[in-house]
Amino acid sequence: MIKYDKIHVRVISGYYQRIRGYLALALYGTFFLLPWVDIAGRQSVLFDFVHQKFFILNAVFFPKDLLFLTWGLMLGAFFLFAITNILGRVWCGFACPQTIWTLAFIWVENKIEGSANTRAKWQSKPLRDPNRVARRVLKHLVWALMAIATGATFVAYFYPAKAIYDGLINANLPMGVWVGGGIFAYLTYLNAGLLREKVCLHMCPYSRFQSVMYDADTIAVAYDPAVGEPRRSLKQSSKQASKQVQTNQAAGGCIDCSMCVQVCPTGIDIREGSQIDCINCGLCIDACDSVMASIGRPPELIRFTSQTALAGGKSSVLRPRSVGYFSAVFAAVFMLTLHFVTSSDIDTSIVRERDRIVRYTASGDVTNAYLLKLKNKAQETLQFDVEVESEGFRIISNAHASLPGGERVELPIVVASTEQLRGSYPVQFVVKGVDAAGTVREDVHVGRFVIADDGTIAAIGPAQR
Repeated sequence: MIKYDKIHVRVISGYYQRIRGYLALALYGTFFLLPWVDIAGRQSVLFDFVHQKFFILNAVFFPKDLLFLTWGLMLGAFFLFAITNILGRVWCGFACPQTIWTLAFIWVENKIEGSANTRAKWQSKPLRDPNRVARRVLKHLVWALMAIATGATFVAYFYPAKAIYDGLINANLPMGVWVGGGIFAYLTYLNAGLLREKVCLHMCPYSRFQSVMYDADTIAVAYDPAVGEPRRSLKQSSKQASKQVQTNQAAGGCIDCSMCVQVCPTGIDIREGSQIDCINCGLCIDACDSVMASIGRPPELIRFTSQTALAGGKSSVLRPRSVGYFSAVFAAVFMLTLHFVTSSDIDTSIVRERDRIVRYTASGDVTNAYLLKLKNKAQETLQFDVEVESEGFRIISNAHASLPGGERVELPIVVASTEQLRGSYPVQFVVKGVDAAGTVREDVHVGRFVIADDGTIAAIGPAQR
């Protein structure tokens, strides 16, 4: 069985840590507050699988709109590939939920149990000190509260947030909400509190294949051996200077303080070269720069750079691989935009009812029955009317409906004809939806009006649009 030494991450401040902090606040705020924001009287983001309706800001989607999700996922994937090719695993270091939640849990651990050195000192000693036990219990309690808040918020994207709040007070939430929230809370506690870097090193699929997107011009965290080597501590450098010891090689900028290792969330030593386990978080840069500033030496011994730049060359952003990735991004954006612009606010389908035979009225009319499935994807209420624009046919049933935004209805339609029909005839249905401002949305379908030669119903499929 493989034994892992726990990594006690040292908490520091610095330029990249401030960037991550501001970005984390924005992401935390978006995640925790978005379910409580209402747009047009509805939750701004809600994936309602029970009613098969998905609300995203001002848009309403149904399962039939799966193509939006397809292009959206392709856009996200290609954009991540492009950014990785340019800036390495910057997503992992600055925006990945695993990294952001893990660093938040580490911050709580540091505030309650003490610094990384204190935690490392007590790691091998028995847990007998009452003060230490109390701090450990308090830490896990705070972690649990953070995990529960995360799990409850996650479920609020799939079950109305206000209903969750009321259900918690009255203890009458559906079992699925309890199970879903509990599982996500447990995974948050497990991944951010206990597993931490092991998720990035061994469980995340992105960390396994991201290296194929790197090339010599990819900008990533790197140590400059030309400036840092050979390493000598300040004490060794002072002795050399005081004794005027002559060496074949002058001391480099690195004083071998190991601060870059102490702050690394994945426990690597960046001075050993670029490694697949590096998540490009920039913490080692902040640590090294702070040490260099304290001893009066120039910074950027560790920095965001490329292998080409370290070798003395000049990196280029425009290169075949990056151009290919961004071309795919633009193509996905174009297709997603085109699909969104050309989509209608109303979604209709008309199917001839198979379980109802052709009927004849007392006046001699022949009728066919249809089922209109109508979805209002707009935010406002629409007044719908259905018309038949084929000569010789007319609707003799109720063909009107008032439908609120994001709702759907099934409307039976009966079409009659005075003609002596035999066989199958196309019938054009026009569905019009009008909002309060008088704006008209229109959708057209072609159905079949069917009478067999012997006067019985003919077997047909759904109407084609």
